[in-house]
Amino acid sequence: MGSAWETLRDTVTSLSEAEAAKALEYVQRLRGGQPERTLDQLLAGDAAIHVPDEPFAPLPPVEPIQGAGMPASELLIRDRR
Repeated sequence: MGSAWETLRDTVTSLSEAEAAKALEYVQRLRGGQPERTLDQLLAGDAAIHVPDEPFAPLPPVEPIQGAGMPASELLIRDRR
């Protein structure tokens, strides 16, 4: 196995034009000291994904229901034995 530099060079030569443009943008951000974009920032550029402007509020905690009898998971285990 070669060095990281050799592996990177081999990988870069097989990139498409669009992939090369993204890789160049990433390298320029690395060299410029800019922080990496967060996942929502990366997904915002994709037309198929809608990223809401405001973050969602956390969901309230819920209490699990207590049913009568044996839990379904135990019934499934017993049926398979």
